[in-house]
Amino acid sequence: MRMPGSPPAQGPLRAPRPVEIQIHHEQPTFQGHDTYRSVQTQIGTSIALTRRWFEPRFSILLLFTTMWAAAMMRVLMHLLAGAPTLLVLLPILHLGAGSGMIYYALANLLNRSRITLASGLLTISHGPLPWAPGCVVAARRIRDLRLVQVEGRHGRSAYALEATLDDGKAVRVLKGLPSREQGAFLEQTLQDALGLSEQALLPPVGARCFA
Repeated sequence: MRMPGSPPAQGPLRAPRPVEIQIHHEQPTFQGHDTYRSVQTQIGTSIALTRRWFEPRFSILLLFTTMWAAAMMRVLMHLLAGAPTLLVLLPILHLGAGSGMIYYALANLLNRSRITLASGLLTISHGPLPWAPGCVVAARRIRDLRLVQVEGRHGRSAYALEATLDDGKAVRVLKGLPSREQGAFLEQTLQDALGLSEQALLPPVGARCFA
C-alpha cells in the first residue's frame, strides 16, 4: 500500500539503444524514442537486431600488425637467398602470427552480429568475414535470458547473453559484447520479444548452439 503523498512506484530503468545496434522489425511499428519498449513483439513476429563490432582500437592493431608482417616478409625474402632452412623458419612463424592478427583486426572492424527472432527460432550469425559459428535455438525452449560478465585477459571484461533452456542447460548464445550498455539493451529487447513471462511449459525441441 502506497503512503499518501509518496511518489508512485517506478519500474526498472530501461537501457537506451546504443549506436552500434540497429533494429529491424516487421510489426508492430512504433514512433518515438528507440528503447526496448519500441520493439515489443510476440514470438510469432519477426524482429532482427544488428550489432556492429567496430572499435577504434582495432584500427591501431591493424596498422601495427600490417607493418610487422611487411617487415617479416622483407626479412624472409632476404633469407631465402641462401640462409639455412632453420633460420628461415623464424620469420615464417612471425609472418603466420601476423597474418592471423591482421584477420582478427579486420573482423573486429568490419563484422556485424545479426540476431533474429522469426518463425519460432532465435538465430545468431556473424559476418561478412567468416567467424565462429553462431547459434540457433527454438524460442519456446528458452526459459530465461540474462546478461553475464566475463573476465577476460589483462583485466578487461566482456559481456555475454546466456539463455537457460527448458532442460536447465545454460547456453551462451552471444559472446564478446564490449560494453554493459550493449548487453543490457539486447537483454531487455530479447526478453520482451520472447515473452518469457508468458511462455507455457512445452516439450523440449532441438537446439544447436556453437557460440
